[in-house]
Amino acid sequence: MVTKRARKLSVAYVYDSQFRIEANKCGKNYWYEYIKEINEQLGLRAQEISIYSLEDINLLSEISVLFIGNMPFTDKAKSNLDTWLKKGGVLLGFATDGVDNIFGNTGCSMIPQPESDFTISGYFSLNSDPLTEGIHSYLHPEQKLLIFSDIRCVTPKESKEIAHLYRTDQSDSGYSAITEYKYGEGYAYYFAFDVPHTIWVLHQGIPITYDRDGDGYYRTCDLIAIGNAEREVLYADEILFVIQNMIARKPIPIIHQIPPEGGQVADALFYWGGDDEAAIGTQVWASNWMHEKDYHII
Repeated sequence: MVTKRARKLSVAYVYDSQFRIEANKCGKNYWYEYIKEINEQLGLRAQEISIYSLEDINLLSEISVLFIGNMPFTDKAKSNLDTWLKKGGVLLGFATDGVDNIFGNTGCSMIPQPESDFTISGYFSLNSDPLTEGIHSYLHPEQKLLIFSDIRCVTPKESKEIAHLYRTDQSDSGYSAITEYKYGEGYAYYFAFDVPHTIWVLHQGIPITYDRDGDGYYRTCDLIAIGNAEREVLYADEILFVIQNMIARKPIPIIHQIPPEGGQVADALFYWGGDDEAAIGTQVWASNWMHEKDYHII
């Protein structure tokens, strides 16, 4: 016999277009806009809810997993989040201010992003934990992951550290980059940095406004933001894999990243992007060779 009310297996993110409008009016990017893209990349069909929806505990109770950014919350919203989390919700916060107690942390200060929105502001390393197992690069295990945003300095109080934070000179900051808090029947996961901002820069790069590498061309290599960091490390994907494991606290259905073949998930997916130098004849011969292989072409 079911003794508790079943919670729907739904995912949502708090979003208010007014914050984007205000940022754009000031000539700034609204980085949190990328939360929509992140949900798509995770294979989630997340619903958008307004910040005012958090004041409705009945609406909140219909949600299993919730993403929140750095936005102002009323006392009623904070109280509802606390109750919802304790009753089994999974909460993910991205540099969210004013709710440290909900995430089991204490916050004290901020590390501002230096120079520009596209500058590395810090590094972090994943601790050994079931949430991070098998995620970090085995090719370059010494390479720390990258942050592109302001960073909140948080310390676990009742939470545990999942990833540790390092400064731009890679010295120990003494703070946590990611934490996990088991609260009642729920879990609260905190990222001390702006995840949408960081993944946006890692995916889209720096706007190409001049020839950065001095080779006489405006091209892809001019938008790379990671500097001298190892290029074989999947910086954005590693963050997404960690988030995916956090979401897995609930049996949320996701759309698999690899398209199906014959009703089954394929073993691998190969992307053929061609030669950006456009060497005469090379692309045609390479494409013909790929076409001869017994692959499922999409």
